[in-house]
Amino acid sequence: LRARVVGEGANLGVTQRGRIEAAQHGVRLNTDAIDNSAGVDTSDHEVNIKILLGDVVVRGDMTLKQRDQLLVAMTDEVAGLVLADNYLQSQALTIAQARGAELLEAQARFVRSLEKAGRLNRAIEYLPDEEELAARMANRQGLTRPELAVLLAYAKITLYDELLASELPDDPFMHEDLVRYFPAPLRERFGEAIGRHRLRREIVATGVTNSIVNRVGPVFVKEMMEKTGMGPADVARAYAVVRDAFQLRPLWKAIEELDTRVPAGVQTAMLVETIRLLERTVAWFLTGGAHPLSIAAEAETYRPGVEALTSNLDAVLDAEEAARLAARAAVYAADGVPEDLAKRIAALPVLASAPDLVRIAARTGRAVAGVAAVYFQLGRRFGLEWLRDKAAAAKTENHWQKQAVAAIVDDLFAHQTALTVRVLDGVSNGGNGHPVDDWIAQRRPVVERVEQLVSELRTQANVDLAMLAVANRQLRGLTAG
Repeated sequence: LRARVVGEGANLGVTQRGRIEAAQHGVRLNTDAIDNSAGVDTSDHEVNIKILLGDVVVRGDMTLKQRDQLLVAMTDEVAGLVLADNYLQSQALTIAQARGAELLEAQARFVRSLEKAGRLNRAIEYLPDEEELAARMANRQGLTRPELAVLLAYAKITLYDELLASELPDDPFMHEDLVRYFPAPLRERFGEAIGRHRLRREIVATGVTNSIVNRVGPVFVKEMMEKTGMGPADVARAYAVVRDAFQLRPLWKAIEELDTRVPAGVQTAMLVETIRLLERTVAWFLTGGAHPLSIAAEAETYRPGVEALTSNLDAVLDAEEAARLAARAAVYAADGVPEDLAKRIAALPVLASAPDLVRIAARTGRAVAGVAAVYFQLGRRFGLEWLRDKAAAAKTENHWQKQAVAAIVDDLFAHQTALTVRVLDGVSNGGNGHPVDDWIAQRRPVVERVEQLVSELRTQANVDLAMLAVANRQLRGLTAG
């Protein structure tokens, strides 16, 4: 095979074993199911549109001739909707492939869970056995694109079934996902008919499934379930809250509009940053919110705080953190990313703390910007951001070590939140207008112990799990004091 790229216009143009071998030798290809999925998607749209218009005709609001004329007029827009779906599906594979070995262990656990549930036979699907998975983990090699395509398909099938069996498709907030499925002429003229579509639950479940799996990958829902103990529908609700509170749809659109204008790898890197935001904040809503989450209410509660933090970053970050953010933005800008978009992507790691800040602001009756200034000052003073960076870079040998590191990162965020609340609670007790300095002055001995420990860690060439655990314990003592 001398081709560098293969697209399969028919079923089984290449066997799955052949695809995997070709991919391992640098050929870029998917599977026949991925390459032909637009045909299936087109048929789905055709059937669902005809069901909708059939109801309209039966009710006497349109003649059959008018229906046929409208179908012809919508041809190009339906094609656009279908192509957009398939663009995102291929993009999901590109992102998963780019993250490679980082996700392999989670992917392996997902495969095992599907096998245990009787939903997957990995031998039939030519997915790696345990011996091959161990070898790839040792060699830092991820799944090939054809293997990822199989995983993506099973993720969508499984999640769709779980969401359809839940109450999520009946949530009024999901009506937007239902409406978005249809072309503009139908949205504008037949909104009421769309709401009574006899397959509306199936359309919503499909739309939500595609949004989640295409945007955050095949193993995201499983990972969130393992981390929080919540169910698939709960994860979907939290995902919808974050997507809307952080206005990710226009952000994704801005990234995708850079096609052919910036290197594809740059777009992928920016999209991965949005995934990391979702990983952090979806888990936050799952562990810290009342369930089932009210998607509309939660999004409306947190969106203004996210906007306030975004617009006030220059004022609430200290010079060092602002310089780090500017440096991250400059890297994207150097590759041709517009300045505003580069700054927004660079700020996402900082904005991930917005839910905590909004909650603290509501609890203390203060503005989000004022809370943020204290929060980030404490993070800098006690090296919390630095410790989280070191934790993210820590070498881990297995799933359990990764879980331990993730728990420490969560604790470090929790410490920063708890410290912020303590400092703000003490403001009313007097002071010189510098709440962090005032609070520290009253706890000098324990503060000095923490600062000495962090200072010592900064001298180490490598910060390992044991060091992080000790720092975490010291900080816990600080928040309790």
